[in-house]
Amino acid sequence: MIKFLKHCFFIALSTLILNILLGKLVDGLLVNIDYSSYSHWNDIVNEKINADILILGSSRGQVGYNTKIIENNLQFKTFNCSYNAGGYNLQRAKYNIYRENNKKPDIVIQNIDLAHFYPTSNLPNKESILPVLENYNIQENLYNKFSLKELGLLKYASRTRIPLKILRYYCFDSFDYVKNINGYTAISKKFAIDRYNIERFKTHYYQSFNKDMDEGITNTLDFVKELNSKNTIVFLVWLPEHRIRLNTTVDLRNEVIQLINKYVEQNDKVHFIDLSDDAISDDSLYFYDTFHLNEKGATLISNKIANTIKDSLCYLTP
Repeated sequence: MIKFLKHCFFIALSTLILNILLGKLVDGLLVNIDYSSYSHWNDIVNEKINADILILGSSRGQVGYNTKIIENNLQFKTFNCSYNAGGYNLQRAKYNIYRENNKKPDIVIQNIDLAHFYPTSNLPNKESILPVLENYNIQENLYNKFSLKELGLLKYASRTRIPLKILRYYCFDSFDYVKNINGYTAISKKFAIDRYNIERFKTHYYQSFNKDMDEGITNTLDFVKELNSKNTIVFLVWLPEHRIRLNTTVDLRNEVIQLINKYVEQNDKVHFIDLSDDAISDDSLYFYDTFHLNEKGATLISNKIANTIKDSLCYLTP
């Protein structure tokens, strides 16, 4: 009996060790896929960024700010730390993870819009953080549901496309994803109206100033105060939206912008760049849907933002 139990223990222990080792192997293969969301998160938790200018936002931030353009214009190392599909709460959590492992940025560009002020209750794009899921700061700030079912190779059990991704990248030098370069993702798609989102936008979310939005604005401005207290200059930026979307929320958007302007007037270390109703809002050439800039739009607007920041920094210099 004892011999049998020892045999079972040895098999269980060997299986556990093998599971962990294979998990580490897959982790390593994924984070070494250049310009992927896996390498993006790996760089954040392994102190590989240390940017002077940090960009925060959701998907609009990720596709709307060309880091290379901003970096070349301002001559400051720039990184886009936006959280795709993440509201203000996940953006702040990602910033906290970044700061645990990287130096304090001198400038933060915080993208805002009506969607920004609503919290995200689920964890979108979880696959991207799987290789770093066991990292303490990830669990402390973003994902506190870690269990033995996600130990080692087990966390990839339901991700059937991951072996194919690894095979295509390492064996066939083929990419099946949009490249993420310094956090920026360039989208070259042509414009198409996102009708589902427009209808949801009009009927469910942003038609009135409600409790969720009030809390979101308060949390965002508290975050700005926290950054300012550590001598970080903040630029709040409202990127352009397509005219179709703008017309659905004119009154509410103006109300929020008025609040932001009032706050900025009272704080020297905060600036507001309002491009929501920029001239390109009437031109579908610069968007891939009513809410997101395409690569052409991001190029144009990133240059405009960089020049505005440059002017502001010159004004601040004694």
